[in-house]
Amino acid sequence: MCNISTLPCSGRLPELLKLSVSYMIRGLMFVGREFLGLTRTRDNDMDISMISFPKLKVLRFEECLGWTKWEDVTADEESNAAVLIISCLRELVISGCGLRKLPHRLIRKASSLQHLIILNSFHLWERYGEEGSARTSLSHITRLTVVL
Repeated sequence: MCNISTLPCSGRLPELLKLSVSYMIRGLMFVGREFLGLTRTRDNDMDISMISFPKLKVLRFEECLGWTKWEDVTADEESNAAVLIISCLRELVISGCGLRKLPHRLIRKASSLQHLIILNSFHLWERYGEEGSARTSLSHITRLTVVL
């Protein structure tokens, strides 16, 4: 069993196509911005660009029951065109996790996201299921599957 409460920096893996975080039953509690591995490079102290998971197409979180919070990107990072965060992500799967809400700015920033799958995650089902109050915030996603 792994005793880790947050995920290490992974966003700097330029060739990574798929990432699965699985069976961290009680260990993982928080996914912070450092997981994205955001890097800042300054050009004439004016431009800031960040690239995170440049080729990642599939991201899966499975059986992470203790995971309750996923830190969102800032409003500045969301609106900045020079900030590329999981821009190739097509599928996000969250299954059997205790996560309470999605990082909405990060989800909007993932412009290629086509399929969001939420399975057996009660808090997310309550929020984003057919009758969920926040379901409309995901209306830009082509295929949304939320099943308890």
